[in-house]
Amino acid sequence: MASLEAAELTLLLKLLGCKGYRSDAMSLAPSRKTSVAQHARICLSLSEKGLIEYEQEIARFAIAPPGRTLLTLDGKNMLLTPDEYKVLKACKGSMTPENLSKIPESSRQRFIRSLAERGLVKVTKQAITQVWLTAAGKAFLLHEYVPEGERAIASATLLGNYVRFLRAGLVGPPSKDVIATSMQSPPDSLKPDRQALVKHIKQLDQALKTDNRLPIFHLRERLQPPLSPTELNDMLEALDRNCRLKLSPLMEPEKYTEAQVAAGIHKEDGKCLFFISSS
Repeated sequence: MASLEAAELTLLLKLLGCKGYRSDAMSLAPSRKTSVAQHARICLSLSEKGLIEYEQEIARFAIAPPGRTLLTLDGKNMLLTPDEYKVLKACKGSMTPENLSKIPESSRQRFIRSLAERGLVKVTKQAITQVWLTAAGKAFLLHEYVPEGERAIASATLLGNYVRFLRAGLVGPPSKDVIATSMQSPPDSLKPDRQALVKHIKQLDQALKTDNRLPIFHLRERLQPPLSPTELNDMLEALDRNCRLKLSPLMEPEKYTEAQVAAGIHKEDGKCLFFISSS
């Protein structure tokens, strides 16, 4: 069982009150006095325990020696896109993405990462932007975690988040048998059937605004447990065969983390079924 520091528990309880158990990172800071560096360490610790995952953005960068050299070459236009050239030429000492006023905000991270992957700029600082509860985190809070000690940590609001989370995990009114076995593997009666699975998919798609292209990792975070990875794969593929939903492959894996890609359904031909579209 993973042990939790007070600040880690506070972050998790705040996360339980967010839609889809996902939120922008800074709104989860344990207190107003928590610094950005302290908050990052809390997120890293929870990630190492497997309880959360997070996304990062480049917060500060600088041109690297190969980048300076490239700017002096006649053939630089063959190696850089016009926007990449603008980014590289704009580098004056330590930079933030906000300094790139001539580059559309939605494209800045992509161009900086592209240059960093080729060693033309050096990323000096990254900031955690999005945090979400993993399937392991849900299982830990639902089946394993037991609060201990006398120190008051949770406010009534945070305690309410945890209570609602536990009730949602029961999927219906708890019976004595369910309560007695809540620390064990969930019984088959708590597992969604195919009809309920389709309902979950539609609800997640609407909540996350994924335009009827729901990445499978979101569904795994919601339904593993009570479903095992194999059970969820089998149900999704059966629904696909019966035209109840459509599974489509991932074409641009670079847009997702390794863990998110790994959560897809990997076939023997190398194809990764990644998106779910409901009919």
